[in-house]
Amino acid sequence: MPVSGESVCEELQMVISSIPSFNNISSHGNRQYNRDSLFEFLSFILQDKSSFGTLTDLPLVPLNNGSVGKFGEVYYVGKQKHLDLFPNIGPSKFVSTKLPENLQKIFDDDNFCACTNIKKFDASGILDLLRSVVQPVRELKWVPDGNSLPNKSWLEKIWAILYKDMKQVDYNKLSKFPLIPVVQPSDMLIRPDEN
Repeated sequence: MPVSGESVCEELQMVISSIPSFNNISSHGNRQYNRDSLFEFLSFILQDKSSFGTLTDLPLVPLNNGSVGKFGEVYYVGKQKHLDLFPNIGPSKFVSTKLPENLQKIFDDDNFCACTNIKKFDASGILDLLRSVVQPVRELKWVPDGNSLPNKSWLEKIWAILYKDMKQVDYNKLSKFPLIPVVQPSDMLIRPDEN
């Protein structure tokens, strides 16, 4: 029987505690495990789409901070510009932005995301992450031209992503956050009307 990505995942599930770490800083004996090894391993496993359903709990998700996460936990896939919108979340909640092209296509695939709990950085993802920058309050004082978030530049980028993906916006979630600047006073953000 030929070796497939799915069969490798099934075998790994049986020895999950002995899987060596692919973290950039760790070593196992004399062998250093690095990002390239992880990328090659994932490339082999994920070329078999039937492996997607057997990845849960396997510590093979390359994260942006150099560590490795477990499949099944929530991570977000996006570009560096997306990560920069949520600096308080930290790179440990984001899939590496330096995936090889073949892996990037897989991590962006809807079926893969559904099977692995990887979330795309779209309107839905933004609504999940908003709490790290803006608390769910009725109104919020802000400095539009300031350096701290939220500021005008940040708000424009958030709304651009939300507008691009309007069909996916959960208005119940959106209506909890003050994301609309008011004219008077100009230092105030308010929540969208729930009705």
